[in-house]
Amino acid sequence: MRSAARSRSAGFSLVELMVAMIIAVLVMLGISELMANNEGQQRTTTSTNDIDQAGSYAAYSLDKVIRSAGSAFYQANAFTLGCELNARSGGSTILPLSSGFSSDFPNVTLTNVHLMPLLILPGQSVASDGSGGTDTSDVLVVMGGVDGNQPVPTSLLQPPSAAALHLVSDVGYASNDLLLISDVANGVNLSGCLLDQVSSVGSGGVVNLGGTYHAGDSISTRTLSSMSAGGLVIDLGNESNGAPPVFEMLGVGPDTTLDAYDLITQQTTPVINGVFEMHALYGVDPTGSGTIQWVAPSGNYAVSSLDAGTTVAAQLIQTIKAVRIGLILRTQLPEKTAVTPGPIDLFTDLGSPLSYSRVLSASEQHYRYRTLDLTIPIQNTLQ
Repeated sequence: MRSAARSRSAGFSLVELMVAMIIAVLVMLGISELMANNEGQQRTTTSTNDIDQAGSYAAYSLDKVIRSAGSAFYQANAFTLGCELNARSGGSTILPLSSGFSSDFPNVTLTNVHLMPLLILPGQSVASDGSGGTDTSDVLVVMGGVDGNQPVPTSLLQPPSAAALHLVSDVGYASNDLLLISDVANGVNLSGCLLDQVSSVGSGGVVNLGGTYHAGDSISTRTLSSMSAGGLVIDLGNESNGAPPVFEMLGVGPDTTLDAYDLITQQTTPVINGVFEMHALYGVDPTGSGTIQWVAPSGNYAVSSLDAGTTVAAQLIQTIKAVRIGLILRTQLPEKTAVTPGPIDLFTDLGSPLSYSRVLSASEQHYRYRTLDLTIPIQNTLQ
C-alpha cells in the first residue's frame, strides 16, 4: 500500500500537465511576438537608413553631374547653344533620334536634341512603382565636356574635308578625342553641330578624323565639307582614357531606381535604388541682375521653347543658372499596416503653382518616405 501511494505521489496529474503546457505556450507566444516586433522594428530602421543613404548618394550623383553642365562648350555659347546635335556611332545615326529610348524611358518624346547645359522634361518618366500604381517624374538632360575641362575653342583654318580638320592650332588634341564642330559665320551658327572623333593628330594643325563616332562627310542633313572656314572646334573629352563628355538623361525608371541613360553610348546605368519620384524647377536670371527666381519647365521654359534651335531659344538657355530638384525616396519593403497616410509635398516654400503634392494610393501608404530638396548651381553659366 505504501508503495502504491508513493507511486501516485511521484508524478503529475493531467490537469497539472495541461496547465504547464498552456503556460509554456503563452510564454512562447509572448517571446515570438516580442521577436517579431523587434524584427519589424529592425527592418523598419534598416530600410529607413537605406533610403537616407540612397538620398545622400543620389544627391551626390546629381550634384556632380549638374555642376559641370556646360563644361567645354559654354564659353563659346554664342556659337554653340541651341544648335542641333548630329552624331553617328558605328555608322548609324544616333542624334537626331529616329525612335524612342530604352525601356527605362519609354515615355520620353525628345527627338531633336539641341545643345544646352540642362533641359527638364516634365512628367516624361512613367514607370510601375511595384505597389499597384505609377509614379510620374521629371527627366533631366545634362550636357557638358569633361568635368573641369575648359579647352579653348579652335577655329577652322579652312573648310574641312570628310576625313580631316585643318585647325589654327592642334595643341591639346589627341587620338579618340570627341569633338564638337560648329559652323560659324559672322558670329552666327549657320547649322547644327556635329559630333566627331579624332583618329590621329598630324602636323601643321591637321587633325585626322576616324573611329566609332566618326561621321564620314554627313550626318542627317549636315555635312562637314559644306562648313566654312572660321567654324569652331571644341574638344569635349576622351572615352578611351576614362574622361568622356556628359550627354546624359537622368530619370526614375522601373522599381524606384534612378537611372542614367547615355545619349552617345545609348546605355542605361542604374544610379541608386529607392528613388520614388523626381521633380525639378529652373533657377533663372532673365534680367542679368544676379537674382535667381524659380520657374516651372513650362511656358517660356517649356521643352518646345528651349529645344527650338532658334536665337530666342539660345537666349533663354543663357538665363538658366541653377536647378532645384525635389526627390521622394521610398523604402523597398512594405509594412503590414499603413504608415504614411498623408500626401508627400515638395517645394512647399514656393507656394502654388510651383509646389507639388503627391497623394498616395492605399497600397503606397504601406511604405515609408523621405523627401530631399537640392539646389544645384550650374557653375559654367555663372558669369
